[in-house]
Amino acid sequence: CNYIKGGLYFYVRKSNDAGYGSAITSVSLNEWIHVVGTFSDGNISIYKNGAFVQSTGLGTPTIHSNNEPLGIGAEGDGGRPFKGIIDEVAIHNRALSDEEIQQLYQIGLTGHNDYHLLPDSPCINAGDPNYAAEPNETDLDGLPRVIGGRIDMGAYEFNHIPIADAGPDREVGAWPDGIAEVTLDGSGSYDDDGQPLSYLWNWTVGGNTYTATGPTPTIELPVGEQTIELIVNDGIDDSEADEAVITVIEPIEVAMKFTPQALNPDSKGNWVKAHFVLPEGFDVDDVDANTPAILQPGDVESEVPMNVFVNEANFVEVEAAFERGSFCEAGISDEAMEVRVVGSFTSGQYFYGTDTIRIITKNLRYLGVLASHWLEGGCGAPDWCGGVDLDHNSMVDLVDFALFDGCCIEVIRQ
Repeated sequence: CNYIKGGLYFYVRKSNDAGYGSAITSVSLNEWIHVVGTFSDGNISIYKNGAFVQSTGLGTPTIHSNNEPLGIGAEGDGGRPFKGIIDEVAIHNRALSDEEIQQLYQIGLTGHNDYHLLPDSPCINAGDPNYAAEPNETDLDGLPRVIGGRIDMGAYEFNHIPIADAGPDREVGAWPDGIAEVTLDGSGSYDDDGQPLSYLWNWTVGGNTYTATGPTPTIELPVGEQTIELIVNDGIDDSEADEAVITVIEPIEVAMKFTPQALNPDSKGNWVKAHFVLPEGFDVDDVDANTPAILQPGDVESEVPMNVFVNEANFVEVEAAFERGSFCEAGISDEAMEVRVVGSFTSGQYFYGTDTIRIITKNLRYLGVLASHWLEGGCGAPDWCGGVDLDHNSMVDLVDFALFDGCCIEVIRQ
């Protein structure tokens, strides 16, 4: 950079000894100015007081080099001296960005020097690799003298700000009570220094703010769109906040029949079943047949895959079978009780149905049902004459009576 014809000129000399450059043509005498010259990607640029002034394209030349001494304020041999005062000279091993040049100018205006390292400074982790810090030793900012296992060159340690990643936006299904259990995922968060991170999640529901900690907490959210914010900390600095939008979808109640309608907990039957009929507009592929349906009470899981088909009326039906013994161990009582079964769509939304069954523990009651259908013919699916045509031969007869002992009676309510 040189003072030529009333201005400042920053030039780069090519191997053919020709000089090319950019100039500040308006310079006042007896007044401090901040000047920066850069050469990058074949462009010679000059800045005055933090602002870009001019750029000249030089292509991709071979830059002239020699063994002469470096001169500041004059050439290496003392020629062409600068007629003025130069202060706070800095030479960088790369071209500074516009933002960095403006930052350096602002630092000069405040009247103090800032020796903090820039994010891509070669001084980061460039200190003695064998340096052993004293207990509680810090830099001038009070930060640990060693960060990420290495010490920086300079009076200050550089700490990379950690990056928070709250995971992708997504849709989840709510349970029949209108609440969804959601496992958040902040595992994509990181710290370039390798420091362990702490996690702070927060969100607002109905004017109330809630928080959770850890990389993958499980929280409860109501139906609707919820914005979840994550901030991580590396023990020194907080990250910028990252957000994930969780949309909780309301479940669909559908028609369901549960069999048997009269259940003997002591019977030797294998299964109890839920029979769903989905509303118009659903296809077989909409049902997640490989995710178990849940029977309540007891939270008993169904066998998979569930049976999904289109019935004669062109509606989708879903049949979920549950192990009878597991359901009977769930604390059922000798009275009418409501059961609820919840299934899943491939979209993540839930569907559910409810029904009321009777728990019968006295064989005499079963015998009364059998007697009321005695010798009745024309039995068929799904009723099978109130469930007492046990051998499904279309008639209630002595064979069914012989099968009666220790077996269940499935009464299908129409």
